[in-house]
Formats: sequence, structure tokens, C-alpha cells
Amino acid sequence: MGIGSFTSTPTEKKRRKVQVLRLFLFVSTHIFIYLHNPTKKIMKTHLIVNLLFSASCLFFSLNLQAQEVTKTINVETAGTLNTLIPENEKYTITDLTLTGALNGYDICIIRRMAGRDSYDKITSGHLTKIDLSEANIVSSGFIYYTDTNNTDYTSYTNAINDYTFYNCSGLKQIILPNSATYIGSFAFKNCTGLISISIPKSITWIIENAFEGCKNVASFNVENENTTFSSLDGVLFNKDKTALHAFPIGKGSQYTIPNEVKTINSYAFSGCSGLTAITIGNNVTTIGEYAFGHCKNLTQFNVDSNNTAFCSVDGVLFNKDQTSLIAYPNVKGTQYTIPNSVKKVESYAFEGCTGLTDLTFGDSVITIGSFSFRDCSGLTSLSIGKSINLSTSAFQNCTGLKSIVFGDSIRTIGDYVFKGCTSLEQLDFGNGIKTIKSSAFEDCTSLTSVIIGKSLSEINNNTFYNCSSLSSITFGERVKTIGSSAFRKCVELKSPINWKNVRTIKSDAFNNCTGLTSLAFGDSIRTIEDGAFFNCTSLNSVNIGSVVDSIGGFAFSYCKGLTQFNVDNSNKKFCSFESVLFDKNMTDLVTYPNAKSDNYTIPNTVRTLRDGAFSGCSELKSISYPIALFL
Repeated sequence: MGIGSFTSTPTEKKRRKVQVLRLFLFVSTHIFIYLHNPTKKIMKTHLIVNLLFSASCLFFSLNLQAQEVTKTINVETAGTLNTLIPENEKYTITDLTLTGALNGYDICIIRRMAGRDSYDKITSGHLTKIDLSEANIVSSGFIYYTDTNNTDYTSYTNAINDYTFYNCSGLKQIILPNSATYIGSFAFKNCTGLISISIPKSITWIIENAFEGCKNVASFNVENENTTFSSLDGVLFNKDKTALHAFPIGKGSQYTIPNEVKTINSYAFSGCSGLTAITIGNNVTTIGEYAFGHCKNLTQFNVDSNNTAFCSVDGVLFNKDQTSLIAYPNVKGTQYTIPNSVKKVESYAFEGCTGLTDLTFGDSVITIGSFSFRDCSGLTSLSIGKSINLSTSAFQNCTGLKSIVFGDSIRTIGDYVFKGCTSLEQLDFGNGIKTIKSSAFEDCTSLTSVIIGKSLSEINNNTFYNCSSLSSITFGERVKTIGSSAFRKCVELKSPINWKNVRTIKSDAFNNCTGLTSLAFGDSIRTIEDGAFFNCTSLNSVNIGSVVDSIGGFAFSYCKGLTQFNVDNSNKKFCSFESVLFDKNMTDLVTYPNAKSDNYTIPNTVRTLRDGAFSGCSELKSISYPIALFL
């Protein structure tokens, strides 16, 4: 049963809208007369009085419309909240108190009332305060949120589960259930309306990134009876304050970590853009991943000289013996030389250092961790001459990076390492690189040419996906495999391609390479997988070499300019007849050229049609089928 202190009826809303419109017209008319009829010399005093009166009425009317709408509802049966709120009130309620049982469907309704639906689309909800202190969350299969990877999230007993209030930026106060024990990943992410978060005594587990993006939260407040967590000066700790769990993003400019603290948890200071300096106490021995991520105004780290695990040099954070560089302040400077003592640049160490323009690696660096230099948009060139392992996304989105020099001792480029480096123009891998992992250069949209060295044997999946300016590729002699979607959407890639010793072209490898005009598969290529040249719209001819023994479905579908296939006579698996591609015995019709305009009669020998055999054949006028095809 709901109790409302103020409820706007449809009639009242309509009347206020009419009042607002009348007042707006009144004010507009006076301004128009004054500006366009100066000769009438309207008395300024009279005009000002009228305008002030009108503005006051307008403000009062708008203020009335924005007045709080409160509601208290007891949900006796989980999943029925939607039926307990009249449809005309659902999106007007600003202050909601719920008791009883709530499941995933109820949470979905709460999200809608707070401005976001289960797909994170904006709604017209006005909810700013929700009190769940006497409610109980129960398990259910109902989905309250679906993320961009189509992962569904449902409720669990006594849990503020992952993404529960994600992007509900209009919420200014959330009172959690007294029965809740768990707060999941991104549960409050981007709840920018919150200024404080209260943790009830029942909470025993909080995932590190639960409060990411809550940029206006200035304090965490933990009930004294909580046996797992505590707060001090608004900072969230474990109970005995040996682990710093989360620093409020909106708290302050400088912070000294208490000496009791031994562990700084992952994400602890993530996104704290107001911080300019952090001092690490003498007992800290562990710093979690991404602990200082996106502290975009941080200028220095200071470490107590008695700390046995960490130190700082010129404001940069290292382990004690300076073999590991842990974090570089985001706004420290434009140039930096990594000391010769450093063997590893830790994950996220330089992430988001947009002002860094000149970087030199010391002689001892062996490993560059994941995301180490992601979003360092000021970097313009790199010289990586030593035997360095480049981990996942190490230089992703370094949008100013134009050139890279790889030394012959570089062996591996990890997944996504240079993804999104949109200014990168040319690549020469030298002769040392043996492995390039998935999506390493995806979305490098200015890249025009690539030279593959003699050591690389496989171009992995999505390696050059959407390198839309790439026009030239030179394969090394050891390249045997071109991975799935490796050159997909490389629309400027031109013919001819020298395949050298390539044997396998995997699915969608050259999908949508609309600049290709002809293909000649020499004496090395054996396998062309599904969709390998799908939608290569400028392709007009394909020559199948002598050793090709496998062609997948849709391999040449929607190549709307394709007029002919030619197959080497010595090929034992395939043949062409009247420019159409068949298996050797002409029992399987593999592909009909899209641009071949004809009334076509399928030969009587044909018993099967390959997947996509006639896909995209818009010029084909008619097809006659042999009866044997249907037997």
C-alpha cells in the first residue's frame, strides 16, 4: 500500500503547462514590443515590474512542478512492484521507500524509475532517493540489466549485485537493505548524484570497483557494528584498517595513507581526479592493480623512507629496489626516461598520461605490462630496440603515435597492443618478431603499408581489422596462416597480393576489402575458409591455383563485381565451367559469380549447392535446376 505526500494528477500537470505557456507568451510579447517599437517609449519601470512579476510566477509554477513526490510501498510478493504503482505515477516519484521482498524484476522497475532501463537506455524517471533499509533482496531469474556483451544480470539473495544502480546518475541517496551482505562489481558505477555512501552493518563483501565513477562521493560511512569494514575521515577500510578499500573520488587534493595500512586494494583511488599528491605510509607492502588509475591531476607519489617494499624517485612510484615501475603521476611532465634498473613497467603504470610526449626505455626493461601506456595520446614515436615483451593493450589508443621502430630482439606483440593508434602510418616488423596476437593493430585507421619480417609465421585474428587506409601488405616468407578477420574492412587494400608461402586464409580474413580487384592464388594456398572474401565488391576475377583443396561457404559471396572464376587445370579438387566454380566432378556448385548476368541452367551433374553459392547474385535473371538436385 502506497502513501503519497504529494501526487501530481494528469489534470494538474496539464493546467500547470498551460500556465507556463501563457506566462512565457506574456513575457515574450513585452520583450518583442520593447525591442521593435522603441518609438512608443514604453515606460521601463512598468516593463520591468511586469517582467519580474511574470518571471516570479513562472519560477513558482516550475518549482511546483518539480516538488517532491514521495511513496512508501510494501512488496509482499517479489516481482510485483510494477503492479503496485499506478502507471501515471511511476516516473514522477522522487522519494521511494520499499519494504518486503524484491527480485530482479523489481530492481528493473527501480532502475526505470531512476532514469535507466535494463539496457541502460534513458527513461523519464525522476527518482532521486530510495530507502531499501527494510527490504530484502531475493534470488530470481528475472533480468534487471544486460551489458554491451549481452551478459544478463539477475538478483541474488541479500546481494546488491553487479550493475544494480549502474548509470543511475539522478539518484542522490540510496539506503541499502539492512540484510544486504554483498556489493558487486560496478554496482554503483557512475552514480554521479551521490555525495555519500552508507555501508550497513550486514555488509561483509565489497568488490573493489563497486563505486567506480561516483565522482561526487566525498565520504563513505560505515555502521560501527559492521565487523568487516570501517571508515576513517570518509575513507573505506577493512575493520582493523590494515587494508584501504576505497577513497572517495570527490574527497580532496592530498592524502596521506595511515601507517596501519598494509594493503592498498585494486581500484582504491581509481578516478580520483581531485587528488594531486599521495603519501604512502611505512607499512604498505601490497598495491593492487589499477589502484591509482585515472587520477588525472596527480603530480607526485611520496613514500615514507621507512617503507621496505616501495619508494618514490622524483615523484614516480617504484618497488624498493627500483626494478619495477608501478605508477607514473598523470601530470608529472612531458619527457621521461625509464631508469636502467627497471625490468618491468607494471600494468596501468602510465595509463592516461596524455601530456607525456617523449619516452625512453632503459636498458634493462624486459616486460611492459597490460595497459601500461594506454591513452597516452601525446606520444608520437616509439623505439623498442630491446628484448621486451609487449603485453595486452600496452599502447592502445595512443592516438598521436605516428611511427614505431621494432628492434630484431622483439619477439611478441600481445593482444590489442596498438589497437586504436589512429595516427600510425607505416610498419616494418623487422626480422625478430615471431608472434603478433589478436587485434594488435586493429583500428589503426591511418596505417598505409605493412612489411612482415622473415620470422613471423601467422597473422592472428583481427590483427589489422579496420585499418581503413592500408593499401600495401608484404608477407614474409614464413607466413603460413592469415587469421580470421585479419584484414577485414581494409577497404584501400589493392591487388595484386603476393601470397608467397601463405597456405591458409581463415574465415572473413579479407571480408569487405572493397579495393581488391583481382585475386590470384599461386602454388601455396590450400585452404580458403568461410567468408574469406565476402563483400569484396570491386573484385572482378579469381584465379584458383593448383593446390587449393578447400573452399568454405560464402567465401566469395556478395562480390558484386565478380564475373569469372578460373581454375588451374592441374587442381584435383576444383574446376571452373563457364566461369562458374565447381568441385572437380561438377557435383557441387561452389560459387556463381555475382556480376555474371545470364539465364543460368545448372548442369545435370550437380547434386549439391554450396552455402552461399548464389548469394548476392542480383544480376542473375533466372535459374533452371536439374531434377537430380532435389532427389
